[in-house]
Amino acid sequence: MRSFFLRRLAVLIPTVLGAITLVFFFLHMIPGDPVEVMLGETAQQADKERLREELGLNLPLHVQYGNFLIKIAQGDLGESYFYRRPVAHVIAERIPATMELALVAFVVAGLIAIPLGIIAALREGTTVDNLSVLFSLVGVSMPNFWLGPLLIILFSLKLGWFPVSGRTGVASLVLPAVTLGIGLAALLSRMTRASLLERLGEDYLTVARAKGLPEWKVILKHALRNALIPIITVMGLQIGVLLSGAIITENVFAWPGIGTLLINAIEARDYPVVQGCVLLISLSYVVVNLITDLVYGWADPRIRLRG
Repeated sequence: MRSFFLRRLAVLIPTVLGAITLVFFFLHMIPGDPVEVMLGETAQQADKERLREELGLNLPLHVQYGNFLIKIAQGDLGESYFYRRPVAHVIAERIPATMELALVAFVVAGLIAIPLGIIAALREGTTVDNLSVLFSLVGVSMPNFWLGPLLIILFSLKLGWFPVSGRTGVASLVLPAVTLGIGLAALLSRMTRASLLERLGEDYLTVARAKGLPEWKVILKHALRNALIPIITVMGLQIGVLLSGAIITENVFAWPGIGTLLINAIEARDYPVVQGCVLLISLSYVVVNLITDLVYGWADPRIRLRG
């Protein structure tokens, strides 16, 4: 298991380096000067040059990139141009809100998708199954930037049940979590149904029933566990999608997380903050993929041998 972990880790490290490299160069290709954003277009040229030198923006791009990599290797994300504070501190303040939203959205998706997928597989061809397929198609088709305002109009403006925006308590978490979790629930329920259907006709289930095991144990312990690999795949990949998808949802609901910080930093041309946010999202993908691979190895030891 240790060698399996090290092999996966060695593959994932270049992924993070590639992601932050692309972001660094693409970000510097975006039109606009962060110095002008900070000082305004009417500022004196001497003041602009002084600030540009202070921020290191007067250096050649390859030198800036080299300095950026050196700081990253030292655990230094730099200082925000806009907030004039260490980027790590600015991001750390926003992480709890994003993690809270992603975790609740993931729980919402699981509570909807897993039971719905199991019931649909056990009732194949019935009305329940057809409704679950319809839910999957509709859920996957609805983008967050459309579903979020729709929920706000219905449950906030018309019914007055939940706050329109902000992070003011449990009630303010409901709408953004549902918005973020519906898409995952739709995809996950469809995958659960399809994967479980492939296992329901297997001989080992007949043997388990012949031993006198109750039906719920046959389904949950034998059929569902053997159907876990594709489900784990989707869940692992979608955790990263939740964090990146939260960018849109957070801005729709003015949720004070990484997503709103990233959009504000892009608008302000705050390069260090954008790079720090993207690095965090990239690392989240890498860590989630690594954990997913380890869970693969637990669910099916043959994967460790092949990996």
